Amino acid sequence: RSLPVACSILASIISAISLMGFPAEVYLFGSHIALLSVAYVAGAAGAGLIFVPVYRKLNSTSINEYLNLRFNRTVALCGTFAYIIQMELYLVVALYAPGLALSTVTGISLEMSVLTAGIVCTFYTTLGGMKAVIWTDAFQVIIMLAGLLSVIVQGLIEAGGFSNVWEAGLRGKRIGFIDFDLSPSTRMTFWSVVVGGTFLQLSGYAVNQTQVQRYLTQPTLRRTRMTLAIAAVGCAVFCILTTMAGLVMYARYENCDPLTAGYIEKPDQILPYFVMDTMSFLPGLPGLFVSAIMSGTLSSLSSGFNSFAAIIVQDVVVPFTNISVTKHPLVCKLISLMFGVITTCGAFVVGESGNIAQIALTFYSVIGGPMFGLFTAGMLLPFVHSKGALTGLFAGVFVMFWVFIGAMATKPPPAALALATAACDASPFNTTTHLTTLFINSTTMAPTLPCGNGGTLFGTFYSTSFMWYSLLGWFTTLVVAALSSFYSGCQDLSELDPRTLFPPVGRLASSYLEKSNWYPEQRDESGIACDDVIVNNGTRTLNLGDIKETKDI
Repeated sequence: RSLPVACSILASIISAISLMGFPAEVYLFGSHIALLSVAYVAGAAGAGLIFVPVYRKLNSTSINEYLNLRFNRTVALCGTFAYIIQMELYLVVALYAPGLALSTVTGISLEMSVLTAGIVCTFYTTLGGMKAVIWTDAFQVIIMLAGLLSVIVQGLIEAGGFSNVWEAGLRGKRIGFIDFDLSPSTRMTFWSVVVGGTFLQLSGYAVNQTQVQRYLTQPTLRRTRMTLAIAAVGCAVFCILTTMAGLVMYARYENCDPLTAGYIEKPDQILPYFVMDTMSFLPGLPGLFVSAIMSGTLSSLSSGFNSFAAIIVQDVVVPFTNISVTKHPLVCKLISLMFGVITTCGAFVVGESGNIAQIALTFYSVIGGPMFGLFTAGMLLPFVHSKGALTGLFAGVFVMFWVFIGAMATKPPPAALALATAACDASPFNTTTHLTTLFINSTTMAPTLPCGNGGTLFGTFYSTSFMWYSLLGWFTTLVVAALSSFYSGCQDLSELDPRTLFPPVGRLASSYLEKSNWYPEQRDESGIACDDVIVNNGTRTLNLGDIKETKDI
């Protein structure tokens, strides 16, 4: 059914990173992130229009099998490897995020929180498989929505209504969607969030195994597109709700910022701090919040582990081993278990990565952009061959890691908007011992002032906003793949499987073959030369004198 699958896609996208990171983003930097709701819908529309029809024809659970059909096994394996790195980096951050929430709300150590989430998620994913993941994801979406709404409603009550929240946001410059600055170094603008965000979402909806694996369970193209549409609208709604959560938090702490005052150590702890500050007197609500955060984590990790299992079985186990089909379910469970252990271990070392929303989107984009470029080249540029595609992928990943590492080394931390502590002495929560005893070594954080990168060419390049990373990786991969294919000799169109091309492009390629004498001289089995080659509606007709032979191409 479309709704449970759409909820599963939604749950895999809206993780604890979104639930905790987006409100913190709004609290510190303003509400530009709300424009990502437009990107969610635009990205799903693009994926449904161009990529889904091709996947439906292939009838495969692994999108990298497409790379094998369009290019070759080497390109498919490189795609598999790139996807695993991309998702593993993202999932490590996703598992770390709820540890902050759980330790802040309950006092449980961060290490124990991370370990608990990792064990639970690995257990039910390994035993339940994709069916269990889809139905538990649908239930977890309800929990996440309930937890988020409880934060918003309580925040509105505390602030005295929506008008007061809006006025506080205007005073603190947290509300502002229209910034048309064209500079790529500006952290978030209308263009970077809408345009760059659309490419970010396209790299998820179109070429990410986690999402594609789900919507391909639908029986028809129409149902698949409907599922994507429902998921995209759900993501947009969650994006707006997380923005509202950030605004109600700012209204609460407009004159007493807990981060600057030293009550918390990390910006991403603002939301759980808010929950304990305003909802601890209501039995069960802090627990509902923790459930929502943990649900976001479990849904993302379970989605990732199952996609790892599916893609490795299809791209590695089937072509390179003699393991029988009856043992594939066991292999999938072992693969899920292995990645569950790896992700849990990795989460222990990601704590100093910075703002979880920014670092997660950056990790996702660094490889997601080049992967999107690789699939785009395969479906829209029929002249690109396997060597060109591989060259483009390597170039895209190299450039993106170069920019990412350079930015980490030279780019200053982003400058937060003004934060005040004038009314902290009147705050009822800062006199409690629950959080202050947890963070006795915390230091005051003042807003970071922007500074330059020296004015050099590389410095300007490194200052590119992380919201443009997907577009930059896509463009680099696409251009290098096209140029290298032109330079080394274009793909022989007669050797292409027409199912691997976007249908209008496939028709253009067939028309080109028909009008140009593309095919070399054809001969039958006895060596008799063909008089003519006719391409019509996906078939090749060889005129062998008085004999006509029609073959599918």
